[in-house]
Amino acid sequence: MQATTDRITGLLRQRVGAALRAVERPHADTMGFDVAPEAVRPAAVVLGRDAGARYLVTVGVDERAAGRGFAIVHLFSLDADHVFLVLRSGVDPASARIDIITPVIQPADWAERDFRDAVGVEPTGHPDPRRLMLPDDWPAETYPLRRDVPYNLRPAAAPDGRPPFRAAPEGASVI
Repeated sequence: MQATTDRITGLLRQRVGAALRAVERPHADTMGFDVAPEAVRPAAVVLGRDAGARYLVTVGVDERAAGRGFAIVHLFSLDADHVFLVLRSGVDPASARIDIITPVIQPADWAERDFRDAVGVEPTGHPDPRRLMLPDDWPAETYPLRRDVPYNLRPAAAPDGRPPFRAAPEGASVI
C-alpha cells in the first residue's frame, strides 16, 4: 500500500507541482491531498484516470469560523488497496469559486451542483447551472449549510405558492 500512495503522491507532484500544498495520512486507510483551487481538475485526472481510483462523492464545507474560508473535498477510493483518497481545496470566501472536475470525472456532475446550492461555492464552467438541491423559489444568496444560516430557517414560499416550471430541453420526452 505504501508503494501505491508514494506513486500517487509522485504523480500529483509531477502534474501540479507546487499547487500540491500538503500530503497527509490521517488514518491507515486514508491519504489526504490539499491542492490549490487551480489544480483541482489536473489532480482529479491523476486520481481518477492515472491512478484508477473510483470517484465517490464531493462535499462543500464552511470553514470560515476556523478562519479557512470554504473547502471543496472530493473523495476517491482505491478499492483493491482499501485506501480512500481525499482531494481537498480551500476556497477564498471573497470569490467563492472553484473549477469543476465534471469534464474529467463525469459522476461529479450532481455533487458539484449540490455544493453550490448548499454552501454557495460556484462550480465555474459547470455544463448544467440549474439548482439541484434547493427549490426554484429559494432565496438567492441563502445557503442552508453555511454556519451562519440558522438550522431551522424556513424561507417564505413563492408568492403564487408554486415555483415557475421550466420548459423541457429540446428533444426531451416528458411524460
